[in-house]
Amino acid sequence: METTTNHTQEQPTRRLPFLRRAFRFFRRSIVWIVVIAVPILAFMAGRASMYRAYPELSGAGQGTAILAEVGKLIELPSNETPTIATIKDAASAKQGQPFLAPAENGDVLIVYPNAREAILYRPSSNKIIVVGPVHTTAPPAPSFGPSATSSTYVATTTKSKK
Repeated sequence: METTTNHTQEQPTRRLPFLRRAFRFFRRSIVWIVVIAVPILAFMAGRASMYRAYPELSGAGQGTAILAEVGKLIELPSNETPTIATIKDAASAKQGQPFLAPAENGDVLIVYPNAREAILYRPSSNKIIVVGPVHTTAPPAPSFGPSATSSTYVATTTKSKK
């Protein structure tokens, strides 16, 4: 009977080192997964919250898609990259620029400074609302210090498509 008792007692002792090693491996694996996953998840969460706060930063993919849609409606200058802006407050935009008088919230303003062309596009109806030239005006130079070299873009209405 003693041999049977010893045999059952030896079996758990043989498994004990294996279980310790397995548990140690499992703990180390979990630690490494946490060490790697937490910074990645924090980075992704921060980036997602930034894009929620500033949707215009969500990538060049939107700009490329908008230019593709507008390019189907009108020939676009191919030798430069435009500045694209989404109108979020049409009332204040209308006050600042007469060119934007027909603008609505969600419309897209596309400006080609070298070609001196501005396009107001409405994605909801897939229509070009207004096309006009861009005139650059230099601000008055201050009486002191170096002269100003920046310019302001002013678009004027010349023709419209509906």
